[in-house]
Amino acid sequence: MKFFRHFSITFFATLIITVIGFLNNIIITRQLGVIDRGKYSIIMYSILIISLLFGEGLKRSNTIIIGKDQTYLISLVKKSFMMTLIIVITLFGIEYFGNGLKFFMTNISSEIIFFTIVIIGIFIYLQSLQAIVLGLQKIKFYNIFQITPVLLTFSFNLAGILFLDFQLKHIIYCYFLANLITNVLLIVYIKKNSVKNNFLSIVKIQQFLNIGSKSTLTAVSSFLTLRANIFFSDHFLSAHQTGLFSIVLLFFEFAQKIPNTLGILVLSRTVNDKSGSDIINIHKLVRVIFIANLGFILLLIIVGHILIKTFFGIEFSASFNIMLYMIPAYYFVGPATILQAFYMGKGYPNKIVFLNIFCMIITLVLLFIFIEDYGIEGVAVVTSFVVTLWSIILITFLKLELKTTYLRTLIINKEDIQFIYSLIKNFKIIK
Repeated sequence: MKFFRHFSITFFATLIITVIGFLNNIIITRQLGVIDRGKYSIIMYSILIISLLFGEGLKRSNTIIIGKDQTYLISLVKKSFMMTLIIVITLFGIEYFGNGLKFFMTNISSEIIFFTIVIIGIFIYLQSLQAIVLGLQKIKFYNIFQITPVLLTFSFNLAGILFLDFQLKHIIYCYFLANLITNVLLIVYIKKNSVKNNFLSIVKIQQFLNIGSKSTLTAVSSFLTLRANIFFSDHFLSAHQTGLFSIVLLFFEFAQKIPNTLGILVLSRTVNDKSGSDIINIHKLVRVIFIANLGFILLLIIVGHILIKTFFGIEFSASFNIMLYMIPAYYFVGPATILQAFYMGKGYPNKIVFLNIFCMIITLVLLFIFIEDYGIEGVAVVTSFVVTLWSIILITFLKLELKTTYLRTLIINKEDIQFIYSLIKNFKIIK
């Protein structure tokens, strides 16, 4: 029941974040138009990829270390701040002396790029503090601090667009302010929950570096597998096509929302599972996600065109045709996300690290080959192909461990229907 309670809280929080995020994207898209909407997506995805590159190891190791010993709480808060400060100074040096961030943000002004570096630092520190709260198993407060920056960002943007005619840079400033306020609230909360402080030993630092290196490789390669498309679009195609594709990716993110929610809890549960029994339940969960994604895809095919025109405007209508090329990606990304979280909970086995690096390389090579001749449609097809390949390989790992068949993983059966029924009736996910 504890897992379901945590799932219920996290699912409800994710639902709130999804709705608020969707509303935020609507007002931003309508305010900015196609070209600036594309620039906004580039900035936000740049923040994500650079934060993954420099901060993912910090985040994951904080959760695992504090989950095993809460006496390191204050030490981790201080260590996270110092490492974030070093990261920001490094990024400023990279940009000032070599225009390094221009690789990610080709059509973005230098003023916004430098301010984005500050946001990256704030965001990395925010995630490291959220990871500590997760490690403490304070699931309710973890989700509150997930909702807070999203709600603040939306509130600031809504007020600014309605009364001050906000443009791109003002919207970026709002994102910075929302994350800064949330950081302050997190620090106050963590200090109130601190216990006797221990300093990190050499052994703990080695554990931190080992977890950090594997999680960084896995996260960055996964992100580039799924999001290199928007950067290639920005480099090789027009700003207009990038803007159209940003809406396609918005729906792609929706397909990941529930799997990402479950993934957080699957990761935490797998770390503490000694019996190995959870793999059976993960297999069942993957089948249910496949069915849920099928329903999502049918909904998009039937009403996707209307949704895009209604919420984002008629100038984004062409996004629907691009979206159709992404249907395989929409279908396979959820199960792959769940399975990756499961194997991450097993300590980042090398096969998962190498798989993600392999898929990243395939993505980059295929995008480079096809983008010039096939444009944004080629980008969508490459994304669908690689996400499908990534998912099938992960399913193969599961199949070999369980000695089952591919059909048994893909097709729902009577037992699964009973599982879904019990989920609704008795509020159970994993026994």
